[in-house]
Amino acid sequence: MATPVIETEGLTKIFGRLRNPKLAVDHIHFRVEPGQVYGFLGPNGAGKSTTIRMMLNLMHASDGKTLIFGEDPRKKPDILFRVGSLVEGATFYPYLRGWDNLKVVGNSRGGFDPTRAKQLLQFVGLVGSERVRVKAYSTGMKQRLGIAAALLNNPDLVILDEPTNGMDPAGIREMRQFIRDLAYKYGKTVFLTSHLLSEVQQTSDRVAIINRGKIVVEGLIEELLNQEEQLEAEVGSIEKAKTALQERWQVAASTVPNEHNKLRIKASRNDTPSIVRRLVEQNVDVFSIAPVRQSLEEYFLEVIGDDSVQPNSSPLPIGGTPHA
Repeated sequence: MATPVIETEGLTKIFGRLRNPKLAVDHIHFRVEPGQVYGFLGPNGAGKSTTIRMMLNLMHASDGKTLIFGEDPRKKPDILFRVGSLVEGATFYPYLRGWDNLKVVGNSRGGFDPTRAKQLLQFVGLVGSERVRVKAYSTGMKQRLGIAAALLNNPDLVILDEPTNGMDPAGIREMRQFIRDLAYKYGKTVFLTSHLLSEVQQTSDRVAIINRGKIVVEGLIEELLNQEEQLEAEVGSIEKAKTALQERWQVAASTVPNEHNKLRIKASRNDTPSIVRRLVEQNVDVFSIAPVRQSLEEYFLEVIGDDSVQPNSSPLPIGGTPHA
């Protein structure tokens, strides 16, 4: 069995141990296998960035540990040379050109390879902008340069924390392809956080959802989203349809933008005749009804519900090259 690329064992972070202690990450366990794109999701303040910083040995863990390629970075820090990361936004010297910033990063990791840097600028779409000072870059351009910098040492593991921040829709679409190429063309393992759940759904193999410092769900996307059947109905009146159906079925308005007359019903395809009959009996117009797959965004909101945490933490109870 292959060694996991990332494995956390009871990873925990407590801030302010002596006064008003806060439990930010609560004994979490997960593992990322080679070649996976792994989505790490949660609301703001849930513990995502804190977890990444502990994984990269940028922050001391209060308890537990992270193994990277089977090694503890606290005991064997050189293992992190196999990791490239973009964490909490790209930061560069603003008065240096993009190319010179890449030089600084490369030299800090054992040497700068101009040929690889040119290839990466092509990969992230910054050819022609590398001679411009970074202070003139947009947020999206800085993110692209940050990704190039993360890949300079040809890492086996790439950690991307909100890589699409500041990008327009075209850039987001390109980023989706970057991530796919990293994993499926170049054989990298990608650990990804993003608030764009539709993008995570299209790129990731497996996800974990963290809330209030705890992992509440973890698994393959296909399995998580296929756990229950749903129907989507387009009706003349959402409220009348809800009233007609809610005694027997769980119903909710569709979360799809601009689809105000669509209803999601937790029911199987076999229930379709009964549902249509009930709606017609209650004088509700039915324009269409069909099975539909739950989206990752819908699943996320269902799992998190009203229990999401916004800023900070929970109170602690006192007591490369393509493969050939």
